[in-house]
Amino acid sequence: MKLDYFVMLNTQNGGITPLIDADTEELATFATKGDAEKSATTCVLGYAFGFEVFERGCGV
Repeated sequence: MKLDYFVMLNTQNGGITPLIDADTEELATFATKGDAEKSATTCVLGYAFGFEVFERGCGV
């Protein structure tokens, strides 16, 4: 089952890329916004260039 939160990481060249689960090689999803933020800040891209956390079903 997919969880509700996911992370988009900023890249060095101004682009974005999703945070991927290393075990499954699929989009990493999280139960809470806090879990997503914690994972993003421990990722090299997230730490160096920033990130945004999104909640599934809350888009425009």
